[in-house]
Amino acid sequence: MQQKLIKNDSLTARVYFETNYVWSQIKKISRVFERKRKIKGIKMKDVEKTIGNLIDKVGVSFIGSIDSEGFPNMKAMLPPRKREGIKYIYFTTNTSSMRVSQYKENPKASIYFCDKRFFRGVMLKGTMEVLEDSDSKNMIWREGDTMYYPLGLTDPDYCVLRFTAHKGRFYSNFKSEDFDINDIQCVH
Repeated sequence: MQQKLIKNDSLTARVYFETNYVWSQIKKISRVFERKRKIKGIKMKDVEKTIGNLIDKVGVSFIGSIDSEGFPNMKAMLPPRKREGIKYIYFTTNTSSMRVSQYKENPKASIYFCDKRFFRGVMLKGTMEVLEDSDSKNMIWREGDTMYYPLGLTDPDYCVLRFTAHKGRFYSNFKSEDFDINDIQCVH
């Protein structure tokens, strides 16, 4: 009986040792996964270049605003006229539009660009300013804009929307990656 008890004690000690070893390995693995989870997603090599190329290739942009009841509103737009990195993106629109009045009331905004061929896209969150000064209007005016703004650069129904990105989310290959604009080096 004494011998059997000693044998059981050594078995218990071995099980205890192996269990602790397994748990220590699980903890190591979980720390690795936790670090990877904090890194998030697909890990773009050059966020600004990847997102900038996507923006430059799209034919349609989507802009979001918040209405007076607090609901999000989306609208398809022509591609941006100008961008400074991916932090500042410029659009033209009519001063009399519903979107302009919404941005003046609440500047929170989002914009979305998608590449339907490769099924990838980016959503940028930030703020939208309505610019009506002549320098801003001149900066993005193009030949042929009189089709939309018959009175030209001085048309009171012509204004510039300047989007300032704060954060973004990129989707590609069934994975998403969040990024903060201040964490990347943007060209201005």
